[in-house]
Amino acid sequence: MMANELMRDRWLADPFSDWLDAGPTNDLPTDIEETADAYIARLNVPGVTKDQIDLNYQNQQLTVAVQKSAEAGNHNYLIQERPQAAAKRAFRLPNVAANAITADLTAGVLTITLPKLTQAAADHQIPIA
Repeated sequence: MMANELMRDRWLADPFSDWLDAGPTNDLPTDIEETADAYIARLNVPGVTKDQIDLNYQNQQLTVAVQKSAEAGNHNYLIQERPQAAAKRAFRLPNVAANAITADLTAGVLTITLPKLTQAAADHQIPIA
């Protein structure tokens, strides 16, 4: 799938999102790379543990939800820019071998590898008994 196809699919899912958002979201900055064998998504999630992340792949869509907990105590902030709330992103990535998806969280970067279905897995002859 080419980058312009991903942009088209995103626009079809929510045609007004690009007009309302002047740029990429700052909540979960994301890069998605396509190789011959897989999609590789990398999301910045500094200060987040794997217990605070929920990953789901359903209906050709990867959903990443992060629950960031607010710092305990009463603070008198002069500036508060670090997100303290939940964030969620969804990406349409078709033809993925869902049972082979892997994820790794290292140094504040969540890397999700979504292997593509092989032609053999996509096309399966069903014998009739």
